[in-house]
Amino acid sequence: MRPQRGRSSLAYRLDEQSSPWPSLVQAEAVLKADKLLTEAEKHVAEEKQKAELLEQQWKVAEEKQLQTEQLLKDQERSHQENVKQLEAKVAEELASARQEAERALESKLKEQEAMLQKGFVEKARLMEDKISGLKREISSASKTDFLSDLFGTIREALRTVTCVSDYLRSRHQRGKGTSNPSKTQR
Repeated sequence: MRPQRGRSSLAYRLDEQSSPWPSLVQAEAVLKADKLLTEAEKHVAEEKQKAELLEQQWKVAEEKQLQTEQLLKDQERSHQENVKQLEAKVAEELASARQEAERALESKLKEQEAMLQKGFVEKARLMEDKISGLKREISSASKTDFLSDLFGTIREALRTVTCVSDYLRSRHQRGKGTSNPSKTQR
């Protein structure tokens, strides 16, 4: 008895499928799938590493920005303290100058009175001129033109510092929305 031709090829195929040794085509397919999987894992690992690096860079940049802002705040506070001290010193010096001028005026008035009592009319008139000059000096010091000019200059300097500080803060605020690409990838 001869086996039929159709039956023997079917039996051969069944034997081949149940064989413990995979065929060459199956082995190549497994190798190709493994290679693709390995490449995909490498790509995912590289992307993860890039994202971590970007995150670290963003954190460093943000820390530097915070340090810069703190430095600006400290400088602004120090500047304002210096301005207050300068204002106090100028006011103190003006008050001291005024007191000195008033003492000089009082001294000249006493001197004038003494001269008048002694009969030195001409000397008294000259003394009156000096007294008038001192009064004008005191009056002009009272107007504090110098002081108001100085404070005006100081105010302008403070406005400039404030503008620079505001500009830097606004730059930082705008930068926060775009400087962290890793957060947008999530």
